[in-house]
Amino acid sequence: MAGAAYFAMVFAIGFALGAARTLVTAPALGEVGAVALEAPVMLVLSWLVAAWCAARLKVPATPPARLAMGGVAFALLMAAELALSLFLMHLSLAQHLASYGTLAGAVGLGAQITFAFIPLALTWRTWSGLAITRAIHTVIYAVMASATFVVLYAGVTGMAGAWLWAALGLVGVESAVFLGNGFRCPLTAVAVHFGADEGADTCLPERFTRYTFRVFGPLIVVGVALVALRLFVGHLR
Repeated sequence: MAGAAYFAMVFAIGFALGAARTLVTAPALGEVGAVALEAPVMLVLSWLVAAWCAARLKVPATPPARLAMGGVAFALLMAAELALSLFLMHLSLAQHLASYGTLAGAVGLGAQITFAFIPLALTWRTWSGLAITRAIHTVIYAVMASATFVVLYAGVTGMAGAWLWAALGLVGVESAVFLGNGFRCPLTAVAVHFGADEGADTCLPERFTRYTFRVFGPLIVVGVALVALRLFVGHLR
């Protein structure tokens, strides 16, 4: 309920600001300048809306509850953007995804990801060392999971560009850190130091994260192999 309300209110505000951007600021400043001007305004308004929704709907000031609120809102926002692209702007799925590869698209996506974590950030005054570690680890987990799926998607579809190279770099760094630390994330030890049970090192349910290596390991191998194969075939041509 809180996530849906948060999404609906911010989406309505964003729709109005988006219309103003298209009609006024983008012609004057260019698309990148207009998005860069709009993003901070949207984030400030998102902070106020999230605080209102959390208080009004009595969302507990705990990481799982706040992440659930932001996650639901983010999922609805991404779905709404996709629907607008497909049915209002008549773009293909590939064109919609490619828009995130532009500088303006990247700035907008960064603001949207920040929007998802605002409900959690509102509770920062109550964070302990363990809560901070779990929050940082959750953000890293989400980024690395996204990078894995970007690599896999690129391997399957042949997508290229800056997003692919960024995702490959992130996956490479994460894999090197993971292997160099004995197949364990270094932040797990930090979380245990602050009192977490083994495996309870993120804000996500332990029953979900316990399968991280089994799920993402093969996905990374398959994605990288497909990308390498496409690059090799393209080189031969």
